[in-house]
Amino acid sequence: MSLSTINTAFKYFLFEARKLDGTQYTADTVHGLFTALQSGLRRKDINLFEDQQFEESRTCLDALMKELSKKGLGSSARKKTETISMDVEERLWSSGSLGEDDPRQLVDTVLYLTGLHFALRGGREHRAPRLFSNPQITGPHTDDNGRKYLLSTEDASKTNHGGLKHRKLVLKHVRAYENTDNPKRCFVRLFEKYTLCKPGEHTEYFYFTPRRTRTSKDWYTANAICHYTLQVTVKRLCKTSVIEDMKTSHSLRATAATRLYQGDVDEQMICEITGHRSDAVRNYKRTSDNQKATVSDILSMSKKMNLPSREEADPKRADDQRPEDKLN
Repeated sequence: MSLSTINTAFKYFLFEARKLDGTQYTADTVHGLFTALQSGLRRKDINLFEDQQFEESRTCLDALMKELSKKGLGSSARKKTETISMDVEERLWSSGSLGEDDPRQLVDTVLYLTGLHFALRGGREHRAPRLFSNPQITGPHTDDNGRKYLLSTEDASKTNHGGLKHRKLVLKHVRAYENTDNPKRCFVRLFEKYTLCKPGEHTEYFYFTPRRTRTSKDWYTANAICHYTLQVTVKRLCKTSVIEDMKTSHSLRATAATRLYQGDVDEQMICEITGHRSDAVRNYKRTSDNQKATVSDILSMSKKMNLPSREEADPKRADDQRPEDKLN
């Protein structure tokens, strides 16, 4: 086919493409179909998004996407990663899904807390850490105030492959401090216990398979837990605790960003924890019902909001007023 014929065929395809039930696709899906056509051509001399010969196709694509958007078919519903609320986490602890009583429970807990405190992505980033040689997680260390903490130092991740392109990137360094308020759930203490129970053989792994029969110290074999098992660990914990909304290991990363955001932590600090180097971190933050209600109360000047007066909000402004203004 000539380029002109291909251009005409694509224009008809865009406007005629329908789902099996005869309804139209969303604008996002139509754009995806056009992108798929580009991939399906398998010809390096054709670029549907840049070549002059396909300008009419691009114009039709643009017009169709605008038309679909006006009909409310602009974008497909994107399911965001589920976060783990404090209530759900409490259920995980109270039901025994998290704890330290046996090898399986301990390694599951270390995975959960590692993913949460260091904002790791799914199974692959959990599979990457090492416990023996050049470990990424070290400690416990002690800061100038005498508090113990674990230090996680990034060496490779989705946004840092360690090659020439990322040679000058600043590595992510994150601290996880001891929980003195609730020592039973302290990450530092549980990590120390886990490292004491590690297998005697030096391997390049971090999460080890629990032994069926164990001694007082030797809880794990030298075999690593596979990537798939790590990926579904959080989902399994929720299922065991009869939690309806199934979470994933990636939920730990979204939960970390959300809790920091709802705790009024500065976005730059959140990015230091998650390792984001763009505004993509905002995709992980979830506003709470209280935050949304507060915004509405502010706009409606609700009595539920104890808004400060202008003088309270800006004391300097009150001091700068002239005496006659204060009298008035």
